[in-house]
Formats: sequence, C-alpha cells, structure tokens
Amino acid sequence: MKTFEYKTLVVKFKGAFPPTLKVEEVEKSLNEMGEQGWELVSSIPKQIGASPIEHVLIFKREK
Repeated sequence: MKTFEYKTLVVKFKGAFPPTLKVEEVEKSLNEMGEQGWELVSSIPKQIGASPIEHVLIFKREK
C-alpha cells in the first residue's frame, strides 16, 4: 500500500487593490518543490472580502 506525506505552501498577493502576484516567484517555488518530489494536488483561495489575498497550495509525495 502506498503512503503519502503532505506539505502546504502559502502564496500571498501583494499590494492594495488590485493585488498583484509575482508569477516568477511562484513558478520558482513550484519548480523547487517538484525537484524535491512534491506534486501539487490542490490550491485553496483564502478570502477576506471579495478578493482572495492568498492561496494555500497543497502538495503530496510518496513516503
């Protein structure tokens, strides 16, 4: 039976309205996680008001 471990990474939007996201920074983090064997399985937006201000990225890898 396969077993997995999980890890989370919070991606925050910056600035006032409209918030911005540094795509290059997110891509770098995703590539680093992938090199360590982590696979992105879900992204959950965390909202305050009408717009998401951060996303919780959920990764898994086989133990």
